[in-house]
Amino acid sequence: MKKIISSLNEKEDWGTGLINLYEMLANDVVYANPTKLVLFEGNHDTNRLYSLLNEDMALYKMAMAYVLTSNRIPQIFYGTEVAMTSPTKDRNDGAVRADFPGGWNGDNRSVLENTNLTATQVDALNFTRTLLNYRKQSEAITAGKLTHYAPQEGVYVQFRQAEDETLMIIYNKNEQVVELELARFQSSITGNEPSAEPIIAKDILTSQSYSLEQSLKLTQKGVTILLLSSRQH
Repeated sequence: MKKIISSLNEKEDWGTGLINLYEMLANDVVYANPTKLVLFEGNHDTNRLYSLLNEDMALYKMAMAYVLTSNRIPQIFYGTEVAMTSPTKDRNDGAVRADFPGGWNGDNRSVLENTNLTATQVDALNFTRTLLNYRKQSEAITAGKLTHYAPQEGVYVQFRQAEDETLMIIYNKNEQVVELELARFQSSITGNEPSAEPIIAKDILTSQSYSLEQSLKLTQKGVTILLLSSRQH
């Protein structure tokens, strides 16, 4: 959990940033069954994720995607799905454990009734709901193989693969447009078999489609989760 926070907040440099997330998963070799470990973004004894990431929605989504798509058992602290906040220094149990905005007596805001939510709450909730609903029916996430590539220039790429489903998960910390060269990931994209047709990828979060040929243009900081197929469905 602490590595998620520090890796996303740190400047990308030698030994800092996304490389630490990569190395944490690379340590799987020391566990008999790493898929039985719980991965969490926070709990009642930690300050709130969104606040610890300086209320940066792109970093928040990257953290949530890392927890919810890794080869782990995910755990989410209540309220993280709507980006609840807290102070960031020292222990703040009262603020961290504040009431969920669930429509209690006297509340003017309810997540359950979808009333008076802020734009940030709506954005966080829609992202989490979309990803969790996809996860429910995704064999690649719940039981698939994990392949990941050492981060380069602020981009960290993972693949989750099952027999009939391949997901390419791209974590991008760059503010400027990045042209991601795909040759490095070819074995995970095509399974070492040349494809007669272009590989079409659909973003499960936005439904936007991409053709994976030589490179992929990443236009903004954040996470992109692509479902790969050899033809457009």
